[in-house]
Amino acid sequence: MTSLRQPQDSYEQFTEQDGGDASALEAQQNKAARVYQDSEWILIFLVHLGIMGVIAGMWGGDTVDFFRDIQANAEDNAEEVDQKTQDSAAAVLRSALPYVGIGIGVALGWAVFWVSLIQRYAENLIWIALLSSPVIFGIIALFMMMQSAVAGLLALIPFAVTAFYAYWIITYQRFRIEFATLMLEAVAEVVRFNPGTWITAMLSGLPSIVWQCAWFFVAASTFVHYKDSVETYPCTNPRTGAEELCAQAPASLYLAIFFLLVSNYWVIQVIINVVHVTTAGVVGEWYFQGRDRMSASPTTNSLKRAMTTSFGSICLGSLLVAIVQAIREIAEQARRNHEGNLVCMVIFCCFACIMSWIEYLIELFNHWAFVQVAIYGTDFKTAARNTFQLVQSKGLTGLVNMNLTGNASALGVIVGAILTAAV
Repeated sequence: MTSLRQPQDSYEQFTEQDGGDASALEAQQNKAARVYQDSEWILIFLVHLGIMGVIAGMWGGDTVDFFRDIQANAEDNAEEVDQKTQDSAAAVLRSALPYVGIGIGVALGWAVFWVSLIQRYAENLIWIALLSSPVIFGIIALFMMMQSAVAGLLALIPFAVTAFYAYWIITYQRFRIEFATLMLEAVAEVVRFNPGTWITAMLSGLPSIVWQCAWFFVAASTFVHYKDSVETYPCTNPRTGAEELCAQAPASLYLAIFFLLVSNYWVIQVIINVVHVTTAGVVGEWYFQGRDRMSASPTTNSLKRAMTTSFGSICLGSLLVAIVQAIREIAEQARRNHEGNLVCMVIFCCFACIMSWIEYLIELFNHWAFVQVAIYGTDFKTAARNTFQLVQSKGLTGLVNMNLTGNASALGVIVGAILTAAV
């Protein structure tokens, strides 16, 4: 097995061929990191947040009054609740809180333990993940066949795909497992000696929760503002034939809904990609400089770059995914609204499926592009162009490596979820 010190050797060879010492590359990276890239997209992102704040300020008061009236009416019309029922509900809540804390503790403990397992048994875990996929899908297919022949045949598709993939890797691409093992061991070492990476990932849940609460308030304010502008008229449900009320909303409401969807997905993608760029920056520093030459606070430095000089690139790449996600969500809702109309359902279903694939490809592309943003401090367009060239020359290697390492990591997530649920 090749030693994990190989990245250090590669670093020395790179600097020697470059004609400089070990600090040449570091100085070049620091110089690039001080330049703000795609700064106009930082402004656009902040303006978008400002618009959300304006909406909350203009319509938020009416929304609060609206829900206060609902609560007052509910209290006036509600029957008296038995005190024993209230006490029972409070007791259930008090008894559940310790289990939540225990579950969080088990999840954190398992995450630390899983990282140590990866570092010691990375190759074994990759093999287990590779072979367990067709086994699991095969069991599901057998179970579905006992329920319905058609469902069983459909369930055979993922079984056939995963089985063929495992056969292809074992027969023709076994050497890629060794490379994936090295990468998995390297990442485990970086995470082990730089706990700030997973701490940053955990703490990213806090701004996500705050944002979701703020977004729901703005969304509620928007719907409350437009509630008097929606016209209702009698119509016939095409699926059931029953008479019901249909609604006709102004075009501005649909534009507002699209803006809200893009806004929600955009901020969430930005938070996710800030964590990704932060982690990629730490791994890049480990690779090029070696563990002994890393800065005193690599995670903090990488996070600063992600939140400052690289933030514009993160905003731009995240917006592309957010727009596709918003369009896909609208297509899914349109499919649900046209239940009973087979032609419309098929059209919207196919369109949503196409958007899902586009979303996956953009996210995959961004995953690699943001690595260059994190390490070299390039703008998003340059990173995208370099990533496209990389995909053309080494695309298969990257995809297979991501799949092998990703499946091994997902195996730990599944086991951790089972342990947490069992507690």
